[in-house]
Amino acid sequence: MRNTYSVAVVVLAIIFSQACKPAAKPAKTAFAVAEAPSLKVVEPEIGSTPDISNDAKKKLERRRALYARIDSMIGSYPDYETARQHLSERQIEIYENEEDYSKEDHLDVSIWGCSWYCGGGPDEITASSVLVPNKQLDYKAENAHDFSLRTAWVEGHSGNGIGQHITYRFLKQSPPVTAIEVYNGYMKSERVWRENARVKQLKMYVNDKPVALLNLKDITSKQIFKIDALQGKDKDLYLKFEIAGVYKGDKYDDAAISELEFSGTGVH
Repeated sequence: MRNTYSVAVVVLAIIFSQACKPAAKPAKTAFAVAEAPSLKVVEPEIGSTPDISNDAKKKLERRRALYARIDSMIGSYPDYETARQHLSERQIEIYENEEDYSKEDHLDVSIWGCSWYCGGGPDEITASSVLVPNKQLDYKAENAHDFSLRTAWVEGHSGNGIGQHITYRFLKQSPPVTAIEVYNGYMKSERVWRENARVKQLKMYVNDKPVALLNLKDITSKQIFKIDALQGKDKDLYLKFEIAGVYKGDKYDDAAISELEFSGTGVH
């Protein structure tokens, strides 16, 4: 009887001790958290600065007249090499920089002579929004690729333009794109440039995949972004540029880009 009692006491003690232990914590399941890939940030090289001052048109008229006089002088000699012997260094410099001294519009930024555009360039340009035309002025997407600072693509969404985008389509087998060249803001004059918002950052997409952030300066100079060669080999290539940041305008919230052009390889 005593032995039976002792065994019963031991059993109860074991049961009680197990019941008083804290419950085991469930095993943790490890989950891999996928991080969003960071985009490459590209800073610009600074190119030429066009004259968009109030006096720019008059300055161009004076340069054109000067070029015409030198051209007339050269025409009085049998050939240019002979004429050079009778010209000053300044006159030779002016004559040999015909692009700067004989263009008809000071806001013309087209490329003289042969360039990548002889064989390359986009086939179609579209935008997510466009500002409503004002009298004779329009703000369509194609304005950002007409080689003139007199026009601009101006987004038409309410607010500061962040999230709006412009897209360029290149037909398959078009020459590769290796650089993006931007004239930031509405650059037809210094006043208009200050009044309208400019782009601070563009998110670049290749065929709808985000690949880079282009950081733009708040300046009127050409800004050149070097990139790895892009080409649509088997299908058309789409390059989209989404406004990711802006510099506030003095008067208007609308963000503008006068020119978004390209350069590349595979031509000539």
